[in-house]
Amino acid sequence: MKTQLIIVLLLVCAYPLYTQPSRGAHPVPSPFLSVTSSNTYAVVVGISEYQNLPDLQFADKDAETFANYLISPAGGQVPAEQIKLLLNEQATEGAVATALYWLLEKCEKGDKAVIYFSCHGDLEEELLHQMGFLLCYNAPKHCYLAGGCIRLAELQAIVNTLTLRNQSQVLVIADACHSGKLAGSGTNGPGKIVANLAQVFANAMLILACQPNETSLESAKWTGGLFTRRLIDGLCGDADTDQNGLVKLGELAQYLAAHVPEDAAPNKQNPIVTGDRETVISKVVLQDAPIPSATMMPVILTGSELVVLAQAPYELQYAYEAFNRALDHGQLLEAPHGHPCANDWFNQMIQEPCLEGLRGHIKRTFVAALIDQAQGLAQERLQSKSCKQTPCNRYPKYMARAAAILGEQHLLYNDLKRKEYAYNLLVRLNCL
Repeated sequence: MKTQLIIVLLLVCAYPLYTQPSRGAHPVPSPFLSVTSSNTYAVVVGISEYQNLPDLQFADKDAETFANYLISPAGGQVPAEQIKLLLNEQATEGAVATALYWLLEKCEKGDKAVIYFSCHGDLEEELLHQMGFLLCYNAPKHCYLAGGCIRLAELQAIVNTLTLRNQSQVLVIADACHSGKLAGSGTNGPGKIVANLAQVFANAMLILACQPNETSLESAKWTGGLFTRRLIDGLCGDADTDQNGLVKLGELAQYLAAHVPEDAAPNKQNPIVTGDRETVISKVVLQDAPIPSATMMPVILTGSELVVLAQAPYELQYAYEAFNRALDHGQLLEAPHGHPCANDWFNQMIQEPCLEGLRGHIKRTFVAALIDQAQGLAQERLQSKSCKQTPCNRYPKYMARAAAILGEQHLLYNDLKRKEYAYNLLVRLNCL
């Protein structure tokens, strides 16, 4: 059987992985050159179906393909429980934000963090400084400050914290310049988001799908996006131009620069790659089996978290199930007929010593629900005035509760307090 070259993905490394051998000697492998990437954590986001914005074709497919690449032997067999894959309606602002902060909790010195976005990106055209945003599933048609988006400034803070405080190695991959009628389209907002991305991530490797004045192409003939297809081919060994079994960032950049524009013609698409060109990001190995096809990998409890829950007393297992039912019914801070709400069940569980291993998951789940429900109801109320029966003072309470859960030291705290004050102001002005 003809063997196929594929790789073990090794994300950003601080130093070259091996030294040039003397004549007759063999390279000495670095400890990073392992068959598995057990110390890699990834957040992979792909949004093709939007609640309020023009849909994309293959953004979700590209994200699935990349996630499955990571769990394959080619991508280092990253454990599935160390990958947060968020697709379409799963990729709300709350879910994406809490997944990114999950990286801060998990990544330690020497660990690797992968952040992959395939979605719409845009600028807030009404603002003087034109803030950049990655648009989540529940992004509004305009006024991105109202929520439903990830601010580039916030993403930059997360990446800087990972690299400088946690001393982790970070790779950011973004495919966020697609065609579509967005709020900033009149001033090339989707294109300018690429320029913003290229400027703000000085401490991490960054791979972008195209230049600021170009569109990232997707088509059925590539079974997805052109960029992701060529990216994975390059990482799988096609970019190993000197045939030494290692793919450097510079080699990958040259490979993308040669093949993506050629495939895109007569359209223009030229990827951007920043970082130390001598950094080795992958090792080529021999493998007969192909990369598995994309399959859904929902965000669920990890194996260790399942063990914690299984060993907990029955009343706490019941509380956990009741907590999730309340979240599903939108009963976050109140429930009808005096029944316990999600907050009641949360308070019962959060201080239990036997649930310590589950505490982070419970917090992230509740905070994401609070953010998304407040943003969704406020947006609906502003646009259609169809939910006037919902008490508007509930929105700032959601933000206040989320901020209190995370605490003042959390990077998301100030953003939550900002939204709390904004909702309070809108209530006082009778805009909600």
